Formats: sequence, C-alpha cells, structure tokens
Amino acid sequence: MTRILSTLTLATLLTACAGAGQVGDECTTSDDCADDLECHMHEGETDHGDCEEHDEDEHEEDEESASE
Repeated sequence: MTRILSTLTLATLLTACAGAGQVGDECTTSDDCADDLECHMHEGETDHGDCEEHDEDEHEEDEESASE
C-alpha cells in the first residue's frame, strides 16, 4: 500500500512540474510558454489563451492603431 501511495505522489509531482508550454498549450501569461512563444488570449477571454509563435505584424498593427 505504501508503494502505491509513493508512486502516485511521485507521478503527481512530476506532472505538476512540467516544462514551458509549447505551441497550442493553454496559458494565462507568456511566462507559461516557452521562450520563443507568447500567450495569445482566446477571443473574448481575458484569463486564458494558447501559446503561439511571436507575430511581428500583429504588434505593428496594434502600435499603429494606438497612435491614431
């Protein structure tokens, strides 16, 4: 019985300490994603999104809209 509990505890800890999110993984901030990815919020959501590759064109459009 002790062995089973130890194994389950170890499995839980290893799962909780997973690495940075890859493309398509759920995230709440860009810190949840791998270094070359950023968190893009789902349409209409402010608390979660998906890890996606950095899109330079999107940021340029946002900056242009803000300056108008």
